[in-house]
Amino acid sequence: MKKIFFFSLKIIGVIIGILVIIIVCSLIWLGNIFNGYTNEARNESKPITQAIDKLGGKFICERGGGDGVDSEPWLYLSYEIADSPELTNQIKNFAEQKGYFLETAKQNPSTLQGKTNYLVTQKSQRHQLEVTIVRDEKISLYCEKNNTKEIIPTPGQAIIQLYFHTDFKFN
Repeated sequence: MKKIFFFSLKIIGVIIGILVIIIVCSLIWLGNIFNGYTNEARNESKPITQAIDKLGGKFICERGGGDGVDSEPWLYLSYEIADSPELTNQIKNFAEQKGYFLETAKQNPSTLQGKTNYLVTQKSQRHQLEVTIVRDEKISLYCEKNNTKEIIPTPGQAIIQLYFHTDFKFN
């Protein structure tokens, strides 16, 4: 009888030990998911958005995603800013200082046509940036999930849309 009792205690001890190990490993794993992954796109955007702020840009909205382990980080930002002939080159220079070498690209044929500049980095870069500078036509802002807002820049103003896409990074 004593042997069965001690044998049962050993089994219970092993089961409790295994459960403790599973719980501790699960907590570490969950901590890494929610605290260890960052939206690197948000970090990458800061120097460029700060430069736009210094030019007098007015923040309109943002939307981002990819903070978890199953998707790559992205961030979409919209600003309104005073238009000028130098605006496109200023944005290109800000981006270049951060390592984004923007090239003029063909407009998305389904959308923008007027005095709009569409700039993109080469797809081979680890971090990608798309910039749309809209001056004279309606544009859709993707600020909320499944909801777009269409606006037309006021005369003398431009809408800048920035779309950052990066690899995710584990801290």
